[in-house]
Amino acid sequence: MTRSAKRDESRDEWTCVRSVVVLVRSVVVLVRSVVVLVRRFEDRLPAMIGEHRDARALNRRSHTHRSRFHRSRSSWLEVAGCLALVATAWVQLASSSPAVALAPRDSAPTQSCPPDCGKVAAGDPLLVPYIAVNPGLGWLALPSSDVSPYVTDLDHNLARGRTKVGFNVAAAKWTWSNGKFGLLIVLVSSPRLRAIGLSDPAENAQDLCGASRGEPASQLVALKGIPGSVSGLCAFKQKSAFRGATVVSFVRGNVAALLEVDSASDTPMSPTTTKIAAEQQYLSIPSRGVYVSSDGIDWWLLLLWLVLLAIIGTGLTIHIRRHGWRSVLSDTAGALRRRGPALAVSILAIGGAMAFSMLDFSVLHGVGEWYEAGFNDFWRAWATSADMTYSGGFGHIYLLNDALETAPTWLVLIAPVSRTAFGLSFPYPSAVPYPSAFWVAGPMFLAAMALPIYAGDRWLEAMGVTDLRRRITVLCTMGITLPPIALFGHSEDLLALGAVLYGLIAALEGRHRAVGWWLGVALAFQFLAFLAVPIALVLLKRRQWLAAILPMILLPALVLAIPVAFEPTATLRQLLHQQVFYDLGYISPTWSLAPGVGAFVRLFVALVAIPAALVLRRLLPEDHRNATNAVLWTVAVLFALRVLEPELLPYFLAPTLALLPLSASRGAWWRLIGACVVAVWLNWWLHVAVQGRWSLWLLLIAQLGALALLGWPGASRVPRAAPALRKGAIPAKARGSASSRRKRAPARLS
Repeated sequence: MTRSAKRDESRDEWTCVRSVVVLVRSVVVLVRSVVVLVRRFEDRLPAMIGEHRDARALNRRSHTHRSRFHRSRSSWLEVAGCLALVATAWVQLASSSPAVALAPRDSAPTQSCPPDCGKVAAGDPLLVPYIAVNPGLGWLALPSSDVSPYVTDLDHNLARGRTKVGFNVAAAKWTWSNGKFGLLIVLVSSPRLRAIGLSDPAENAQDLCGASRGEPASQLVALKGIPGSVSGLCAFKQKSAFRGATVVSFVRGNVAALLEVDSASDTPMSPTTTKIAAEQQYLSIPSRGVYVSSDGIDWWLLLLWLVLLAIIGTGLTIHIRRHGWRSVLSDTAGALRRRGPALAVSILAIGGAMAFSMLDFSVLHGVGEWYEAGFNDFWRAWATSADMTYSGGFGHIYLLNDALETAPTWLVLIAPVSRTAFGLSFPYPSAVPYPSAFWVAGPMFLAAMALPIYAGDRWLEAMGVTDLRRRITVLCTMGITLPPIALFGHSEDLLALGAVLYGLIAALEGRHRAVGWWLGVALAFQFLAFLAVPIALVLLKRRQWLAAILPMILLPALVLAIPVAFEPTATLRQLLHQQVFYDLGYISPTWSLAPGVGAFVRLFVALVAIPAALVLRRLLPEDHRNATNAVLWTVAVLFALRVLEPELLPYFLAPTLALLPLSASRGAWWRLIGACVVAVWLNWWLHVAVQGRWSLWLLLIAQLGALALLGWPGASRVPRAAPALRKGAIPAKARGSASSRRKRAPARLS
């Protein structure tokens, strides 16, 4: 490195350091200005709305209104100046830091195929997911259009004279990094492979060689580690583009697999590379086989949709009969008015997350692709929801998606949209730098944030937090901490969190039927919502338990009935085992324990809710607002126990980061701002992989403990105004058994 280059690098580093210092100072000044402004606004608020009881104080405030207005205007100008300073420092940091430097427009990588081909395999939708995602290092996937003619010809040949036997065909092609080798993988599934002449692997290998216009060049040998497999060499004519090939064939379950590795020279592909590709394909096929589908829609999925619509229609009919049809419109309009801040925050959060996903990585980081450019749980859920719409897909969904560990309710909801938009480009499984399907899937997955944000606003109302802190600090914190759940492809966790919050509010108000339906919805999306069930039951009367528990069982059972009936072994094994994945180092030290420890940890987190509910019931404060705050803090801490799981993805702790600032909203301003800052900090810090190291894991637990202390439901700084619970709500200590109420009743005079 030359002296001038070293001087330029040193100058860039010092510029980055100065930008960080300016950014930190600007943030500190901004926070102080916001605190001063909020305090002045709180002082003016009672005088502005006429709720102050002391007339003299009201008059004094009206006389000083003009001077305070000028001071508040200066505070607003100070805040605007700080925001401009923060933006300037941020832009300077982004442009000077080597790690996040703006890439030149012509240096950003463009989409090229291979390797960025998106959809790779062609054939029947329910057999395509079993094509190996990655046959090994060095192979570059080709687009599905390259193999579609081959699949069509093979389908016609198999159907000729054998129309009574059902079968599915899928295939995919790859090319080696130097272009001298090619890989073809063909899968054929049928309940009667013998009837279509594909039951013998040796004959299949010879037929594959003959179909490629080649001749056998060696004897067939078995591949070690793949039962029933055969492998051999095939020689082509001189006029062919390839000189020879290695063919592999085996049968697993009801699937016949054929692999052909072509070579442009006389030297065949390395046997080790061929064996790796065969092993990857062998492991991608379930041992019990796959479902052989037919064209058309899945009628069981359609029946489930009709049942769900019937339940919703029945509820609306009962509501209209009791309150009239006008009440539906009036209640909806009233809910929108009450949840105006939550609606605004939801829209901003969806727009901000979309901008981050589509702009941050391509524009600021110079990566040249969107955040969802690779095949992950986001696109796996999108593809599985589309596949399950085909005949037999819903009943075999746990075979189509081996990473699904909860009820497929979210996939059922998005299935019509994903099936309609399946023609748009997205990683499946090859990467797509700019997937057009994200314009449809992104807002849909992120829109699930609205339910927990609305529920959080409802909790703030119940705790009596109605001032500026509700509208700005806490809800904006939820808008920052919740998007990672959707971007990781698990919107079902968001919907379950929102349903849990609404169910617990209903329990605090004594509405047992609403408790049952809300928690039933939560359990239908995520089984971990069970941690709210004991808390809800101890808040209800015992005679209300049966009516509340029935919907909690009915809704999850309704969604799981078809998969359990068609594939009971695969469904129950996947739900109970709770497989743990390495996930690029997002693991905790408990990873070194037994492989099935994930299921035990999640069971432990769920069962801890039972003693926690009993302790909470015993220590529940008399005041309903304090009781509401205590319940919220307890739920947040229970969610934080997921830090013990061996697989520790960033979105696992997002519910805790969103709920603890809510719990701190009734305390002092320094606690509220501290909780929000720590939550936003942890939301970013969790994206640093723990990699099983004790130091990072213990540091994470310490930060969660600090956040829990900041959110501790201590003394309230919120002025007592109107009651926060709805009309007819029963205070926490007033509910209980009939015997306890009789004991507290005063003795009657004779």
